[in-house]
Amino acid sequence: MTRATNVFLSFCVGPCEPDLIGAPQYEGPGRTRSFALFAPRATRRADFDLDPARIGGEILRQSAPVSRPAPHSDARTVISHLRAHRRAVLLTPEGAFPRPTIIDPAAGALVLPMSEQELELESATLFVPEESDGALQVLIVPGASSRGTDADIDRYQAAHGTPDPISLARVRIESARLGSVVVDGSDIDLKDPFLTESGAIRRALNTDRKALTRACACLDLAPGLREGETVVALSVDPEGIDLRGPLGLARYRFEKAARDRDHLRSLASPLLPFDPNATRV
Repeated sequence: MTRATNVFLSFCVGPCEPDLIGAPQYEGPGRTRSFALFAPRATRRADFDLDPARIGGEILRQSAPVSRPAPHSDARTVISHLRAHRRAVLLTPEGAFPRPTIIDPAAGALVLPMSEQELELESATLFVPEESDGALQVLIVPGASSRGTDADIDRYQAAHGTPDPISLARVRIESARLGSVVVDGSDIDLKDPFLTESGAIRRALNTDRKALTRACACLDLAPGLREGETVVALSVDPEGIDLRGPLGLARYRFEKAARDRDHLRSLASPLLPFDPNATRV
């Protein structure tokens, strides 16, 4: 029989209101769920100024995108992790379920399939990319989330096929935890500041999919390719390019985050068709 207990951690930098947000922990037969998320409701924006988090042994350090206030380094790490992974596991009182994700770069929304019952939950935890102690844990509020749009459905089907459950939700992020680092949801901005240029680069990549496929093969980005198959570019953001090949999705990570539109095109150039008039930054 499953039971839930709430666990909270007092963690505050600067003036805070007394209430904290926490995700339930679930214990089932033969295993213990020991994951919870905690975040203070601060009355002013706080910069926690902690060391960058490690993900898979790699320290992620990214420059803040321009044209919007720069988030603190911990928020940048969480943003980078959410952009880099399209796999996730949703933990609810009913169990743990794989839930592939997409991002709407215009609204900055994280989108994933959710059942009608799940949409009524007060809170749930999303593990990215998988359920493990070292995974990014995102506390979401399904009851305050909005329904996915027709554009979300098209974007999801291009990346993952038909959603299961069939309903898509633009989830509200309350907070996120990675190791000892906790980030408030208001600091997690997934918008693409170079949206127009990103769209132009994606269209350029797909103009010659055979050339894109050859470039991916040289970079070992599309294993399992057979003759006649091609790769498609799904999306471009300031930190990389999402691609779909015969065995699923692949991510071309930039060596650094793009600082402006010209820099973005320069970072994407290894996969772009050769342009003799292009200037590299």
